[in-house]
Amino acid sequence: MDDIRPVELQEPLEELARDPTHFTHDLKFPPSDKIRVYDDTLRDGEQMPGVAITPKDKYQLARMLSEIGVHIMDVGFPSVSEGERETLRLVLEGRKRGELRADLEVVCMMRSTKGDIDATMHVIDALGYRRDEVTYFIFTSASDLHVKYKLGKTLLHRDGIPESEWLELPVSHYREANLRMMCEAIAYAREQGATSIEFGGEDGSRADVDYIAQIHREGLKAGGTRPSTPDTVGCYSPFAVREYIPAIKAAAPDAPLVVHFHNDLGLGAWNTVMALGSGAEVFTTSVNGIGERTGNARCTRSCCSSATCSASRFPASSTTSCARSPATWRRSAAFLFSRPSRASGSTCSAMSPGSTPPACSSIPRSTSSSRPRTLEQRSPTSTASIRARW
Repeated sequence: MDDIRPVELQEPLEELARDPTHFTHDLKFPPSDKIRVYDDTLRDGEQMPGVAITPKDKYQLARMLSEIGVHIMDVGFPSVSEGERETLRLVLEGRKRGELRADLEVVCMMRSTKGDIDATMHVIDALGYRRDEVTYFIFTSASDLHVKYKLGKTLLHRDGIPESEWLELPVSHYREANLRMMCEAIAYAREQGATSIEFGGEDGSRADVDYIAQIHREGLKAGGTRPSTPDTVGCYSPFAVREYIPAIKAAAPDAPLVVHFHNDLGLGAWNTVMALGSGAEVFTTSVNGIGERTGNARCTRSCCSSATCSASRFPASSTTSCARSPATWRRSAAFLFSRPSRASGSTCSAMSPGSTPPACSSIPRSTSSSRPRTLEQRSPTSTASIRARW
């Protein structure tokens, strides 16, 4: 093999092979310095069946994600689980010590209730941090199915209306009450010291686009800073994204728009590309695409696909070189898949350098009765039962 020499091309490479990144499309991507990579591994990633990650391991993932250059990191619901509170503590302390980037935005999720907001702020107070050192993600629902049949009784109780009227009242009543509940929650969070507030309606891919637009407009008026729209049940297609995202963006053109896609149809990354080319600036992803059901859009695929279409180079963190991303992604993927995964104590094999991360389907599944012994145990009323299916 030592005597084999490469062939010297007699013609320029660009004449012999057409550049596959040069093609015509109607997508208009934001400048790369406006695009934000929003990691959901520590929260949504753990909602995949058979996946549980200790706070200590979450922090190790957080360090590698910070090194890669993700801009935003969701740490879950600190108000409902000691494990979630410990994760938030580790992340905030790591950022303070400089182990995580100072410009890494930390997000805590909560429902549109004063109780959830107060509980989250009390956790932050107890940890000794200012209330404005995190972003508060205050969510509700957007589809009429959710607004009337999931939140309906809660909305009736808020207004002192008996449950006997639940099915008789029109959807329009629940839409108005839902919007009022979210806006009051946003305004309350502002009063209590929040300065960065993300907000949005669950089940956005099955919601009326005009109602989503109204949620985003009114949320910004109430004091929100960043609207978000999720494909909660994983039913969006790239064609639907191309049609609906521009209309949703048009409702709040001056605010960054977050999109969140699941991978039920194998389209998470491509939906992300279409959304970025249709008005969104912020996209959620996870390491190896883990997440609820079949997972979320995988970060490596979303970034590489979007970069190919937009001729952008990102993550574009002000303090991180993208050149380090491939090696760090291999380390984070190997770390994730080498954690103890079964009650028997067996582990997944760590990937060798240069290998391809395993697909989501290769994540070992475990039943509720065989949870990993080394991972945090949850009671029926803790995080697992309260988390939203964002």
